[in-house]
Amino acid sequence: MTSYHRPMGLVTDLGMRPLIARCNLGRGRLYRRTSNPQQAQEYLAIATTIYREMAMRFWLEKADAEQKA
Repeated sequence: MTSYHRPMGLVTDLGMRPLIARCNLGRGRLYRRTSNPQQAQEYLAIATTIYREMAMRFWLEKADAEQKA
């Protein structure tokens, strides 16, 4: 999980919303694999929201599918 902390801090400071969403999507997938569905849903919801706000349909579909899995 620490592999996501450093990049999240950097991309947040730089305001790189697509990468913030991508990190949250990755975190959600990771938590889903480690049997922590509540934490997974939290990160997937963040990613989905950002992708929807930015009209990034390709990634929004991936995040939506991951939430439904």
